[in-house]
Amino acid sequence: MGRVLILDEDSAAASALAEALTRDGHEVELRQQLSDVEAAERIAPDVVVVDPWSGDEPGELILDALRRVRDPSGVSPEVVVVTALHDVNAAVECLHRGASDYIVKPTTPGRLRLAIARAFERLRLLKDNGRLRRDLALFAAAQRILETLDTDKLAGYGLEVLCSFTGAAGGALFDGGVALAEQDLALAELQYLSALKRPETFTERITLGVDAGGRFSEALALELDDDRRAVLVNERPFDAAAEETALFLARQLQTAFRNTVRFADAEREARRDSLTGLWNAKAFHEATQRLIERAASAPACFSVLFLDLDHFKAVNDRHGHVAGSRLLVEVAQLLERCVREGDLLARFGGDEFTVLLPEITIDTARSVAERIRDTIARHRFRTPSGEALPVTVCIGVATFPAHAGDAVGILDMADRAMYLGKGSTRNSVHVAMTPASDPHGSHEPT
Repeated sequence: MGRVLILDEDSAAASALAEALTRDGHEVELRQQLSDVEAAERIAPDVVVVDPWSGDEPGELILDALRRVRDPSGVSPEVVVVTALHDVNAAVECLHRGASDYIVKPTTPGRLRLAIARAFERLRLLKDNGRLRRDLALFAAAQRILETLDTDKLAGYGLEVLCSFTGAAGGALFDGGVALAEQDLALAELQYLSALKRPETFTERITLGVDAGGRFSEALALELDDDRRAVLVNERPFDAAAEETALFLARQLQTAFRNTVRFADAEREARRDSLTGLWNAKAFHEATQRLIERAASAPACFSVLFLDLDHFKAVNDRHGHVAGSRLLVEVAQLLERCVREGDLLARFGGDEFTVLLPEITIDTARSVAERIRDTIARHRFRTPSGEALPVTVCIGVATFPAHAGDAVGILDMADRAMYLGKGSTRNSVHVAMTPASDPHGSHEPT
């Protein structure tokens, strides 16, 4: 059984109907003034029985006002029109404005009971359908949470979904004491929530006092992982359904944040050289492209070094690939000592290395290259058996934008400059020619 609101200025008929529905087990509210349509907003009835033309107000306005009424789940009450107005056009207009039935007085109690029973069944189906749609939307949102691999986007979207599906008035998602995302909070409220103790259980309700700013009466804290937590706030206490929904979404966020860490690790590994631990060619190209894009809005220069070990093939042929691999690792360690923390080192492939030097001009880049060349030439490399292994390197230097204006071009110019050394004395540093003077000579073997 459910709640029924009767709006009818025909007091005798309305009272008789109210008594009959009460005997049937319904909770009945009787209003004999159509102006009491506001009562529908206060009591949130399941069904309204109304004669919209029994008062002075136009019936269409009464029906429109009832259609705007919503219960907490967003569903409007079913409206059964019972009226003495025997007019087909009026009946069509009522149905068009959302009424589920149109009954002409006089009628029988059985006819009214049947109409109200149908209205309750229709309402049940609508609510079931609404719950199904909500559940589908909730699962779709959870799926999107699990598919989001960017931490910042995940924090913002996750909080938005939590507030939307729990009905929270606002909230924040914290990493330690830092807010990753917030929704509809004043600065003082955000600071208050950030200072709350971490929940002792997975979810915890917290009654808020005046120190919270006075707008909210309750907070719902959700533990996401060792560092992150979400805090939702509301003007009134969260109901059990909201807490259950929050718990479900929090578990999806837990998994999603773990996935972002795994994805970041995988992305990082995909850009690392497995032998030396330096960045690889893919990472080098991406970093170079980022510098070029940044230079479009804030003009700046950078330099690229292209290194190739001299006679490395002979090392592999004479001493074996284990010795060659150890040599590459040792060279990588020497390179790390020769550059700044913000420079990017990459093993480009085989015995080739590249260095990206942000905000470094050609003269400074040449000095860095000479320091690297000298460091490698002076270092005492040895084979696994202890045999001395002299190693030298050729280095090409090119600068953006003087030598090229794109990522591929600047690397190619440094590569060509390196081969100038390969074709002469080796163990040398060469600066790229300007594009106009580049003879486009062929590459020599190492």
